[in-house]
Amino acid sequence: MPYKVLVTAWTFWDHAHAQRRRLEAAGCEVVGGPVDWAMSQDELFEALKGVHGVIATGDEYSRTALSRADSLRIIARWGVGYDTVDTEAATELGIVVTNTPGYLSEAVADFTFGLILSVARRIPYLNRRMLEGVFARRESVGSNVWRKTLGIVGLGEIGKAVARRAAGFDMEILASDPRQDTEFAQKHRVRYVALDELLSRSDYVTLHCDLSQGTRGLIGDQQLRLMKPTAYLVNAARGAVLDEAALAQSLKEGRLAGAAVDAFQSEPLPADHPFLSLDNCVLTPHIASASRETLDAINDVVAESVLDVLQGRRPRYVVNPAVCEQ
Repeated sequence: MPYKVLVTAWTFWDHAHAQRRRLEAAGCEVVGGPVDWAMSQDELFEALKGVHGVIATGDEYSRTALSRADSLRIIARWGVGYDTVDTEAATELGIVVTNTPGYLSEAVADFTFGLILSVARRIPYLNRRMLEGVFARRESVGSNVWRKTLGIVGLGEIGKAVARRAAGFDMEILASDPRQDTEFAQKHRVRYVALDELLSRSDYVTLHCDLSQGTRGLIGDQQLRLMKPTAYLVNAARGAVLDEAALAQSLKEGRLAGAAVDAFQSEPLPADHPFLSLDNCVLTPHIASASRETLDAINDVVAESVLDVLQGRRPRYVVNPAVCEQ
């Protein structure tokens, strides 16, 4: 009987044609689950029946779900974050969990600067006005990015890639992160400060922190009130890091000049979400990492991880290494 591999990552299902053929050539039956939204637990229980490997994104692999997946040997997480997987339960059950660190940093950093420029110079809004037949030059006044202050919340691999790009705009760069890379900071003129100082001083704040108990709801109403009314907020991290209702209210009241958001608490975005009615909020569908080059590289890694486990090898990027010692 062939191995069964479930794909719930659209980034793999839609783009990894060569990698799917590689899995199939190795004797795997590749099947697709819902790839545009997270499954309910009941849907996931059903989808995991007889599955040996999963290429996953946002579904919640709880202890209950994992305990019911009696054939499952690997969850290959597309991307860096794996907070939706109960890694303790996976380890106890002998299920390897992998991710893909280091592959999406440059694509997300590129996109982050695209968001900064888009919201600062009102590019999406002006494009829409042109399509409506309005040559809206009097509505076109935005803000400079050149030589402004950038605050980076989370100076990991993505945050560092953003900092390198900010140097080209001659920006003053502040960072807030409990883990400090002083060598990088000195080389790239980054100054570590407390979060409150970063928020109060920055003209642009970009969020690139991991989602954890310590960062869930990190930016709420209290933090937004520290920011200057001329400042902009960009979230290219995880939706739950930000209090969306508080941000929407800040934008409506003019306490912030604008925001750009690529990740949301609920995806796809509900039709009645308050962001959708705001002209000073640029929205993109959680797409920052999905450049052609990054898709190809990460799809190679997740396919390789699945084959490694199913064929008895240790994958490169195991997030629960204790499982390999059982």
